[in-house]
Amino acid sequence: MGYLNAYSYNLIIVTNDNNFLKLAEVKGFPPKVVLLKTGNQRNNFIEEILIKHKSDIDLLNQSDEYGFLEIF
Repeated sequence: MGYLNAYSYNLIIVTNDNNFLKLAEVKGFPPKVVLLKTGNQRNNFIEEILIKHKSDIDLLNQSDEYGFLEIF
């Protein structure tokens, strides 16, 4: 699903690609972006880090003031 589809459906993009963050800075949100600054990792590591940061992601989803979150 591309950026425009995510925009239409008010979704959150989870990625390790800085280009989505740059696009969000230019176009605004939605969609909101979670940028993983973890490098390439196994799926179970990504799952664990997303669960660990669930409350931060929930705050991002509820916010009208900001549209991206970086997770290290």
